[in-house]
Amino acid sequence: MTVDDSFLLQITMNSLPTKYETFHINYNALKDRWNIDELSSKLIQEVARLKKQRVHSINLVEQGAGKKVKPKAKNFKKK
Repeated sequence: MTVDDSFLLQITMNSLPTKYETFHINYNALKDRWNIDELSSKLIQEVARLKKQRVHSINLVEQGAGKKVKPKAKNFKKK
């Protein structure tokens, strides 16, 4: 059984996750069509681009923000 390249390409494009939506839109906007090797190459480039685009964030949480905690040094008894 032989699978046509255009069919395989269409199945591959339709199975991409939503994070590849921009890639899919750009492909549809082009007049020329890629073969499977070109698609593979372009997808590798897109994966690298998406990895670079990843946003890293850190959340800082402080306990008692805005309030000063005073030590209770008066409660200590000297011997």
